[in-house]
Amino acid sequence: MLPPFVVRSRLPIFLAAASALWSCSSEAGYPMSASLSGQNPQYSEEEFFGAVYENGHATTSTGYRASLIPFDPVTASRLRPPQESTMFVDPNPLGSWMYGWWDPRGGGGCGSLQSYVSGDTTIRLRENHRNGPGQPQPTYKERHCIRPGTYDFSVDREPGGRFMRIDYLQIAVQ
Repeated sequence: MLPPFVVRSRLPIFLAAASALWSCSSEAGYPMSASLSGQNPQYSEEEFFGAVYENGHATTSTGYRASLIPFDPVTASRLRPPQESTMFVDPNPLGSWMYGWWDPRGGGGCGSLQSYVSGDTTIRLRENHRNGPGQPQPTYKERHCIRPGTYDFSVDREPGGRFMRIDYLQIAVQ
């Protein structure tokens, strides 16, 4: 079982695993934590992000997918289209991490909170995650957004594999 996670950014965020059904085998992927690298959203990191390690080293496999699926209708109601809950885990990412989701309140790829809630996608950045190995960066707007709530998170080679339930919470900025 993995411990609760803390992800640091300009917008402090806590991630807690209510019950982790995650194996610590060499096949299991797990999130990492870090700080934003700059004020410009193009150089910042997602609020929920990570990398996959196999046998103690960052994976070079192109067979992993990460999923962050809303657990309940309240969480799902906070997400605005276009929205994608699954992504290719990129061992050669365009950004800093192999997978990740942006919170619009953090001012990154999903735009501002106001534009996100209103459904305005004009200020979202270009999608930062490739769809598969060797594919170019997509030309559409960012679709990997996260808002507070409860999610089922997994990184696996097979859909529906092992997962952990997480609560994604925002702590007031002071």
